[in-house]
Amino acid sequence: MMRDSALRAEANILAVDRPGYGGSGLGQPMTSVEEQAENVASVIRSRRQVGQKVIVHGSSYGGTVSARLAMDFPNLVDGLLLQSASMAPEEEYTYWITHPTSHWSLSWLLPSGIHTANYEKLAHQAELEDMASEWKNIDAPTVILHGTDDWLIYPRNAYYACDKLTNAPTVVHHMVKGREHDLLYTAPKLLKHYLHFLLEEI
Repeated sequence: MMRDSALRAEANILAVDRPGYGGSGLGQPMTSVEEQAENVASVIRSRRQVGQKVIVHGSSYGGTVSARLAMDFPNLVDGLLLQSASMAPEEEYTYWITHPTSHWSLSWLLPSGIHTANYEKLAHQAELEDMASEWKNIDAPTVILHGTDDWLIYPRNAYYACDKLTNAPTVVHHMVKGREHDLLYTAPKLLKHYLHFLLEEI
Protein backbone atom coordinates (compact mmCIF):
# COMPACT_ATOMS: atom_id res chain seq x y z
CA MET A 1 0.00 0.00 0.00
CA MET A 2 2.81 2.40 0.92
CA ARG A 3 4.55 1.76 -2.40
CA ASP A 4 1.44 2.10 -4.61
CA SER A 5 2.33 4.68 -7.26
CA ALA A 6 -1.28 5.74 -7.95
CA LEU A 7 -1.91 6.51 -4.27
CA ARG A 8 1.45 8.22 -3.89
CA ALA A 9 0.60 10.47 -6.82
CA GLU A 10 -2.49 11.73 -4.98
CA ALA A 11 -1.43 11.72 -1.32
CA ASN A 12 1.38 11.70 1.19
CA ILE A 13 1.18 8.31 2.91
CA LEU A 14 2.16 7.75 6.53
CA ALA A 15 2.00 4.49 8.50
CA VAL A 16 1.79 4.75 12.30
CA ASP A 17 2.74 1.95 14.69
CA ARG A 18 0.30 1.45 17.53
CA PRO A 19 1.94 1.49 21.00
CA GLY A 20 3.25 -1.95 21.92
CA TYR A 21 4.02 -2.98 18.33
CA GLY A 22 6.74 -2.48 15.75
CA GLY A 23 9.20 0.20 16.82
CA SER A 24 6.82 1.81 19.32
CA GLY A 25 7.53 0.13 22.65
CA LEU A 26 7.20 -3.47 21.46
CA GLY A 27 5.65 -5.55 24.25
CA GLN A 28 4.58 -2.54 26.32
CA PRO A 29 0.79 -2.40 25.87
CA MET A 30 -1.32 0.75 26.01
CA THR A 31 -4.85 -0.51 26.59
CA SER A 32 -6.53 2.92 26.50
CA VAL A 33 -7.94 3.52 23.01
CA GLU A 34 -8.46 7.17 23.93
CA GLU A 35 -4.74 7.52 24.70
CA GLN A 36 -3.79 5.78 21.45
CA ALA A 37 -6.02 8.19 19.51
CA GLU A 38 -4.33 11.13 21.25
CA ASN A 39 -0.95 9.77 20.10
CA VAL A 40 -2.09 9.57 16.47
CA ALA A 41 -3.58 13.07 16.72
CA SER A 42 -0.15 14.33 17.83
CA VAL A 43 1.49 12.67 14.83
CA ILE A 44 -1.04 14.22 12.45
CA ARG A 45 -0.58 17.68 13.95
CA SER A 46 3.19 17.41 13.67
CA ARG A 47 3.11 16.28 10.01
CA ARG A 48 0.10 18.01 8.46
CA GLN A 49 0.72 21.05 6.34
CA VAL A 50 -1.64 24.03 6.36
CA GLY A 51 -4.84 23.19 4.50
CA GLN A 52 -3.89 19.54 4.00
CA LYS A 53 -6.75 17.04 4.21
CA VAL A 54 -6.37 13.79 6.17
CA ILE A 55 -7.81 10.34 5.45
CA VAL A 56 -7.39 7.74 8.17
CA HIS A 57 -7.40 4.02 7.33
CA GLY A 58 -7.54 1.64 10.29
CA SER A 59 -7.53 -2.16 10.13
CA SER A 60 -8.69 -4.48 12.95
CA TYR A 61 -7.84 -2.83 16.33
CA GLY A 62 -6.33 0.00 14.31
CA GLY A 63 -9.89 0.59 13.14
CA THR A 64 -10.96 1.05 16.76
CA VAL A 65 -8.27 3.69 17.23
CA SER A 66 -9.21 5.37 13.94
CA ALA A 67 -12.86 5.60 14.97
CA ARG A 68 -11.87 7.04 18.37
CA LEU A 69 -9.61 9.54 16.62
CA ALA A 70 -12.51 10.71 14.43
CA MET A 71 -14.75 10.95 17.51
CA ASP A 72 -12.35 12.92 19.70
CA PHE A 73 -10.63 15.02 17.01
CA PRO A 74 -13.18 15.50 14.20
CA ASN A 75 -11.27 18.58 13.02
CA LEU A 76 -8.30 16.35 12.14
CA VAL A 77 -10.14 13.65 10.14
CA ASP A 78 -11.59 14.44 6.71
CA GLY A 79 -12.18 10.85 5.57
CA LEU A 80 -12.32 7.49 7.35
CA LEU A 81 -11.83 3.91 6.15
CA LEU A 82 -12.69 1.30 8.80
CA GLN A 83 -11.51 -2.08 7.52
CA SER A 84 -12.18 -5.34 9.42
CA ALA A 85 -12.49 -3.04 12.42
CA SER A 86 -13.43 -3.97 15.98
CA MET A 87 -16.23 -1.55 16.92
CA ALA A 88 -19.01 -3.41 18.76
CA PRO A 89 -18.58 -4.61 22.36
CA GLU A 90 -18.42 -8.42 22.73
CA GLU A 91 -18.37 -9.03 18.96
CA GLU A 92 -14.90 -10.51 18.56
CA TYR A 93 -13.29 -13.89 19.09
CA THR A 94 -11.12 -14.40 22.17
CA TYR A 95 -8.68 -17.32 22.16
CA TRP A 96 -9.06 -19.63 25.15
CA ILE A 97 -5.38 -19.21 25.97
CA THR A 98 -5.64 -15.41 26.29
CA HIS A 99 -6.77 -15.43 29.93
CA PRO A 100 -4.23 -17.87 31.42
CA THR A 101 -1.28 -16.43 29.49
CA SER A 102 -2.11 -12.93 30.71
CA HIS A 103 -1.24 -13.97 34.27
CA TRP A 104 2.19 -12.73 35.41
CA SER A 105 3.41 -16.31 35.92
CA LEU A 106 2.99 -17.13 32.21
CA SER A 107 3.06 -13.79 30.38
CA TRP A 108 6.87 -13.70 30.35
CA LEU A 109 6.85 -16.77 28.09
CA LEU A 110 5.05 -14.95 25.26
CA PRO A 111 6.57 -13.04 22.33
CA SER A 112 6.32 -9.28 22.90
CA GLY A 113 3.61 -8.69 20.28
CA ILE A 114 1.38 -11.45 21.68
CA HIS A 115 1.85 -10.06 25.19
CA THR A 116 0.57 -6.69 23.99
CA ALA A 117 -2.35 -8.25 22.09
CA ASN A 118 -3.43 -10.24 25.17
CA TYR A 119 -3.63 -7.18 27.38
CA GLU A 120 -5.51 -5.24 24.70
CA LYS A 121 -7.98 -8.06 24.14
CA LEU A 122 -8.93 -8.27 27.82
CA ALA A 123 -9.45 -4.50 28.07
CA HIS A 124 -11.18 -4.05 24.75
CA GLN A 125 -14.83 -4.57 25.68
CA ALA A 126 -14.71 -1.78 28.27
CA GLU A 127 -12.93 0.50 25.77
CA LEU A 128 -15.62 -0.09 23.12
CA GLU A 129 -18.39 0.47 25.64
CA ASP A 130 -16.76 3.79 26.54
CA MET A 131 -16.92 4.79 22.85
CA ALA A 132 -20.57 3.82 22.35
CA SER A 133 -22.02 7.28 23.03
CA GLU A 134 -19.37 9.14 20.99
CA TRP A 135 -20.13 7.89 17.46
CA LYS A 136 -22.32 10.96 16.84
CA ASN A 137 -19.12 13.05 16.80
CA ILE A 138 -17.86 11.47 13.57
CA ASP A 139 -18.66 13.89 10.75
CA ALA A 140 -16.32 12.65 8.02
CA PRO A 141 -17.24 10.57 4.94
CA THR A 142 -16.77 6.97 6.09
CA VAL A 143 -16.25 3.63 4.35
CA ILE A 144 -16.84 0.40 6.28
CA LEU A 145 -15.24 -2.65 4.68
CA HIS A 146 -15.58 -6.11 6.22
CA GLY A 147 -15.39 -9.76 5.20
CA THR A 148 -18.58 -11.80 5.50
CA ASP A 149 -16.56 -14.75 6.86
CA ASP A 150 -14.44 -12.81 9.37
CA TRP A 151 -14.26 -15.18 12.36
CA LEU A 152 -11.95 -12.95 14.41
CA ILE A 153 -13.77 -9.60 14.34
CA TYR A 154 -17.32 -10.67 13.60
CA PRO A 155 -19.27 -9.05 10.71
CA ARG A 156 -21.77 -7.64 13.24
CA ASN A 157 -19.14 -4.98 13.97
CA ALA A 158 -19.73 -3.43 10.55
CA TYR A 159 -23.51 -3.29 10.99
CA TYR A 160 -23.08 -1.79 14.47
CA ALA A 161 -20.94 1.04 13.10
CA CYS A 162 -23.42 1.74 10.29
CA ASP A 163 -26.19 2.19 12.85
CA LYS A 164 -24.01 4.47 14.99
CA LEU A 165 -22.74 6.77 12.21
CA THR A 166 -25.67 9.16 12.32
CA ASN A 167 -23.74 12.35 11.47
CA ALA A 168 -21.31 11.15 8.80
CA PRO A 169 -22.30 12.86 5.50
CA THR A 170 -21.49 9.71 3.50
CA VAL A 171 -21.42 6.10 4.73
CA VAL A 172 -20.41 3.32 2.36
CA HIS A 173 -20.88 -0.18 3.78
CA HIS A 174 -19.29 -3.00 1.78
CA MET A 175 -19.36 -6.61 2.97
CA VAL A 176 -16.82 -8.65 0.98
CA LYS A 177 -18.37 -12.02 0.26
CA GLY A 178 -16.40 -15.07 1.38
CA ARG A 179 -13.46 -13.07 2.77
CA GLU A 180 -12.07 -13.28 6.28
CA HIS A 181 -10.10 -10.87 8.48
CA ASP A 182 -7.10 -10.44 6.20
CA LEU A 183 -8.50 -8.02 3.60
CA LEU A 184 -5.18 -6.17 3.60
CA TYR A 185 -3.75 -9.19 1.79
CA THR A 186 -6.78 -10.69 0.03
CA ALA A 187 -8.48 -7.52 -1.25
CA PRO A 188 -5.80 -4.82 -1.67
CA LYS A 189 -7.35 -3.50 -4.90
CA LEU A 190 -10.64 -2.92 -3.09
CA LEU A 191 -8.89 -1.04 -0.31
CA LYS A 192 -7.11 1.16 -2.83
CA HIS A 193 -10.40 1.74 -4.64
CA TYR A 194 -11.99 3.11 -1.47
CA LEU A 195 -8.96 5.21 -0.59
CA HIS A 196 -9.23 6.83 -4.02
CA PHE A 197 -12.97 7.25 -3.44
CA LEU A 198 -12.33 9.11 -0.18
CA LEU A 199 -9.65 11.25 -1.83
CA GLU A 200 -12.24 12.30 -4.40
CA GLU A 201 -14.86 12.90 -1.69
CA ILE A 202 -12.70 15.36 0.20
